[in-house]
Amino acid sequence: MRTELNVDLDWMTFTNVTSYRNIEDCFFDNNDGATPEEIAAADAVDNRGAEFGLGTAEDSDQFSTELRFSGAQDSLEWTTGVYYGRDNGKQLARFQIL
Repeated sequence: MRTELNVDLDWMTFTNVTSYRNIEDCFFDNNDGATPEEIAAADAVDNRGAEFGLGTAEDSDQFSTELRFSGAQDSLEWTTGVYYGRDNGKQLARFQIL
């Protein structure tokens, strides 16, 4: 989700851009004969479905916001602002080397 707000004032423009993204993804190859019920029960608890096969599980989110001020006076054009970003995530991967 991304939002942008622009406010034009007499002497400057204020811009705010905010974004949020959440990813929950899971892919496993059932290579040890676990039943779908066993895998679903393990995933419902803590993404432990990887214990039953090879693959990855990811749960992550990203948030960012930018505040920007810009304007022009005579021959001077200016822009200033601040940016904040935060990423959190965890990934579980299980693989086999032959």
